[in-house]
Amino acid sequence: MTHVFSVLRYRDFTVYAAARFCASLAGKCWGVAVGWQVYQLTHNPLDLGFVGLAQFLPFVLLVLPAGYVADHADRRLVLVCAYSTQGICVGVLLWFTLSGATQVWPVFVAMTLFGAGRAFSMPTSQAMTPNLVPPEVFPKAVAFNSVLLEVPLSQARPWVVCCICWVRRWSTVLALAWLSWSLR
Repeated sequence: MTHVFSVLRYRDFTVYAAARFCASLAGKCWGVAVGWQVYQLTHNPLDLGFVGLAQFLPFVLLVLPAGYVADHADRRLVLVCAYSTQGICVGVLLWFTLSGATQVWPVFVAMTLFGAGRAFSMPTSQAMTPNLVPPEVFPKAVAFNSVLLEVPLSQARPWVVCCICWVRRWSTVLALAWLSWSLR
């Protein structure tokens, strides 16, 4: 019986897992920053729900066609396009913050596009694992991926809130999120 970290011996999987971890962490970080910023601009809790809805609806509407695309197209190209869309959304939010705009509609547009990109990145990235490791270590790779994606979910938000409170600048948090998106 081999250790779960034995999957890291496969370079392609290691790079892929690190990129997914960074993407997940960045997504959690800027998700908190965007919600906080929208609330600071509008002081309306309903707008926080609209931010979530703007991400969720395109995801729900596109996830099945995205799964078909993930199965029938070059997965690397689909991931590059999906991650590029998400990176552009983060760039738009950075521009929104640095420009000092007070209208929140650009945030909703960016979050809708982000949800569309996420609808394509989720099934495609999940379908990549069998191509990166041999069949005998595939279960360990799936387990490693699952744990790796849970860490940002549970750890990112408290650190981002501390960072926002300490820095008090949305642009800094969004710039860091954009940087981590661009590094994958």
